[in-house]
Amino acid sequence: MVHALQDDACDGVGIGRPLGAEPLLCKHILEGRVKGAIENFVPLPLNTQATGTQLHQVGKGDRLISDWSDESEVKRWQDEYTKETARREAILPKIDSSGYPTLSAQIGIEYVR
Repeated sequence: MVHALQDDACDGVGIGRPLGAEPLLCKHILEGRVKGAIENFVPLPLNTQATGTQLHQVGKGDRLISDWSDESEVKRWQDEYTKETARREAILPKIDSSGYPTLSAQIGIEYVR
Protein backbone atom coordinates (compact mmCIF):
# COMPACT_ATOMS: atom_id res chain seq x y z
CA MET A 1 0.00 0.00 0.00
CA VAL A 2 2.80 2.39 0.92
CA HIS A 3 4.64 1.66 -2.33
CA ALA A 4 1.48 2.21 -4.38
CA LEU A 5 1.07 5.64 -2.80
CA GLN A 6 4.77 6.51 -3.10
CA ASP A 7 4.80 5.46 -6.77
CA ASP A 8 1.69 7.57 -7.48
CA ALA A 9 -0.13 4.41 -8.60
CA CYS A 10 -3.16 5.62 -6.64
CA ASP A 11 -4.34 8.52 -4.50
CA GLY A 12 -5.45 6.43 -1.56
CA VAL A 13 -5.95 2.92 -0.27
CA GLY A 14 -9.23 1.79 1.25
CA ILE A 15 -9.06 -0.86 3.93
CA GLY A 16 -12.60 -0.85 5.29
CA ARG A 17 -13.65 -4.14 3.70
CA PRO A 18 -10.52 -6.07 4.73
CA LEU A 19 -11.08 -4.90 8.32
CA GLY A 20 -14.33 -6.88 8.35
CA ALA A 21 -12.34 -10.11 8.19
CA GLU A 22 -9.22 -8.86 9.91
CA PRO A 23 -10.16 -6.40 12.67
CA LEU A 24 -6.52 -6.18 13.75
CA LEU A 25 -5.15 -5.65 10.22
CA CYS A 26 -3.86 -2.12 10.83
CA LYS A 27 -2.09 -3.19 14.00
CA HIS A 28 -0.53 -6.19 12.26
CA ILE A 29 0.64 -4.07 9.31
CA LEU A 30 2.22 -1.48 11.63
CA GLU A 31 3.93 -4.25 13.61
CA GLY A 32 5.32 -5.72 10.38
CA ARG A 33 3.48 -9.02 10.92
CA VAL A 34 1.69 -8.85 7.53
CA LYS A 35 2.15 -6.89 4.32
CA GLY A 36 -1.46 -6.87 3.13
CA ALA A 37 -4.97 -8.16 3.49
CA ILE A 38 -6.16 -11.70 2.90
CA GLU A 39 -7.37 -12.39 -0.67
CA ASN A 40 -11.12 -11.93 -1.13
CA PHE A 41 -13.01 -14.01 -3.72
CA VAL A 42 -16.44 -12.45 -3.20
CA PRO A 43 -17.37 -11.01 -6.61
CA LEU A 44 -17.94 -7.30 -6.97
CA PRO A 45 -20.30 -5.61 -6.19
CA LEU A 46 -21.21 -8.02 -3.37
CA ASN A 47 -18.21 -7.19 -1.18
CA THR A 48 -20.13 -4.68 0.94
CA GLN A 49 -22.84 -7.19 1.84
CA ALA A 50 -20.23 -9.89 2.48
CA THR A 51 -18.37 -7.58 4.84
CA GLY A 52 -21.68 -6.89 6.59
CA THR A 53 -21.94 -10.61 7.30
CA GLN A 54 -18.41 -10.64 8.72
CA LEU A 55 -19.08 -7.60 10.92
CA HIS A 56 -22.26 -9.27 12.16
CA GLN A 57 -20.18 -12.32 13.11
CA VAL A 58 -17.75 -10.11 15.06
CA GLY A 59 -20.62 -8.26 16.74
CA LYS A 60 -22.25 -11.52 17.83
CA GLY A 61 -18.96 -12.63 19.34
CA ASP A 62 -18.54 -15.59 16.99
CA ARG A 63 -15.19 -17.34 17.35
CA LEU A 64 -14.75 -17.50 13.55
CA ILE A 65 -15.18 -14.83 10.88
CA SER A 66 -15.99 -16.17 7.40
CA ASP A 67 -12.88 -16.48 5.26
CA TRP A 68 -13.63 -15.06 1.81
CA SER A 69 -10.33 -16.44 0.50
CA ASP A 70 -11.93 -19.89 0.69
CA GLU A 71 -14.07 -20.46 -2.38
CA SER A 72 -16.39 -22.95 -0.66
CA GLU A 73 -17.15 -20.44 2.11
CA VAL A 74 -17.81 -17.76 -0.52
CA LYS A 75 -20.17 -20.14 -2.38
CA ARG A 76 -22.01 -20.92 0.86
CA TRP A 77 -22.39 -17.18 1.51
CA GLN A 78 -23.58 -16.52 -2.07
CA ASP A 79 -26.26 -19.21 -1.67
CA GLU A 80 -27.47 -17.54 1.53
CA TYR A 81 -27.29 -14.11 -0.12
CA THR A 82 -29.53 -15.36 -2.95
CA LYS A 83 -32.06 -16.64 -0.39
CA GLU A 84 -31.95 -13.39 1.59
CA THR A 85 -32.43 -11.32 -1.57
CA ALA A 86 -35.46 -13.40 -2.59
CA ARG A 87 -36.91 -13.07 0.93
CA ARG A 88 -36.51 -9.29 0.90
CA GLU A 89 -37.95 -8.94 -2.62
CA ALA A 90 -40.99 -10.96 -1.54
CA ILE A 91 -41.84 -8.40 1.16
CA LEU A 92 -41.16 -5.20 -0.82
CA PRO A 93 -41.77 -2.32 -0.38
CA LYS A 94 -41.02 -3.09 3.27
CA ILE A 95 -37.29 -3.30 3.97
CA ASP A 96 -36.39 -5.08 7.17
CA SER A 97 -32.67 -5.78 6.85
CA SER A 98 -29.49 -4.34 5.47
CA GLY A 99 -29.30 -6.92 2.71
CA TYR A 100 -26.66 -9.26 3.99
CA PRO A 101 -27.41 -12.75 5.25
CA THR A 102 -26.53 -13.70 8.79
CA LEU A 103 -24.32 -16.74 8.67
CA SER A 104 -22.07 -18.63 11.05
CA ALA A 105 -18.66 -19.31 9.56
CA GLN A 106 -17.78 -22.90 8.74
CA ILE A 107 -14.40 -21.97 7.30
CA GLY A 108 -13.05 -18.89 8.91
CA ILE A 109 -10.45 -16.76 10.54
CA GLU A 110 -10.28 -17.04 14.29
CA TYR A 111 -10.73 -13.59 15.76
CA VAL A 112 -8.71 -13.11 18.91
CA ARG A 113 -9.63 -10.00 20.84
